[in-house]
Amino acid sequence: MHPIRRLIPTVLAAVVTMAALPAIAVADSHEEEAPRPYAYGIYYECDTSTQEQADHIMKHVFKPVYDQGVEDGTITGWGWMAHAVGGKWRRVVYLIAPTIDEVLEASNTLNTKVGEADPLGANRLQQLCPSHDDYIWRWVAGSSEDAGEITEQRGDVAFSAYWVCDMSKESDLDDMIREKIGPLWDAQVEAGNLASWAWFEHVIGGKYRRLASQTAKDFGSITKAREAVINELVENHPDVMAEFSTTCHSHQDYLWEVMMETP
Repeated sequence: MHPIRRLIPTVLAAVVTMAALPAIAVADSHEEEAPRPYAYGIYYECDTSTQEQADHIMKHVFKPVYDQGVEDGTITGWGWMAHAVGGKWRRVVYLIAPTIDEVLEASNTLNTKVGEADPLGANRLQQLCPSHDDYIWRWVAGSSEDAGEITEQRGDVAFSAYWVCDMSKESDLDDMIREKIGPLWDAQVEAGNLASWAWFEHVIGGKYRRLASQTAKDFGSITKAREAVINELVENHPDVMAEFSTTCHSHQDYLWEVMMETP
């Protein structure tokens, strides 16, 4: 088997599983709306004693190919982030494209090019980070109406909350984010505490159904913004807080350092 086929998962099989069908149906129901890009994230578990080697490989083996992918329009953006605080994931690489077909094709195309250019380097990343979880997310709402913050407004660090939610209530939850909680995050962007925020829906992957992300220049700024939003919800919008809590009943938080990204 080609080394790159061991490096990246084959997610096409997941598309036809019963678990994936409802999520894809949700995504298709929004086709009449403005374009909402897809993000393909590979979340790696790495050997903590050698994970910096993975960073070196990403910079010197993968980055030139991914950057060329942005330049020629194969993808609209990509990034590599390192674990600062959180669970088992130590690194994550993400690719962004306008449609699910394009993001799947881009992943295969670009990583095949990496494997052809440096098969030993591609295989070494697999050895350093032997386990991974794969997700495809679709942008729902954020600090830019055209989802520009995904590739243009992001800060140097990110807070990501991965939520397990009641699938039957997800549509109402997304409306609540757009109409009630989103404006509170917008206020933190205007205040300079955040660079961007975004809310994503699950399309393909594991148990997490929604992803909430905020980025800033440093972790202190993110902490300040999050405290302000939570306090506002608790003090002045307890009904919104209660509805969110009953819809999304558990989560995993991560703090990430953005090590590489283009643009």
